[in-house]
Amino acid sequence: MGEKLLAETLRGTAIASIGPVISDTLRRLGLTVTVEARESTMAGLVGALQAYFSEK
Repeated sequence: MGEKLLAETLRGTAIASIGPVISDTLRRLGLTVTVEARESTMAGLVGALQAYFSEK
């Protein structure tokens, strides 16, 4: 029930992941990963977010 509520609450929200392991976990929780860092570092995550939001 909690995972379903989480997915419903975050529907329409851009969800960023620091790498594929976290992305897999988020997907198992029913969430859609919008942005995934190529490099699993904070700099990689920030870069991925900058690229995503600069396209918006």
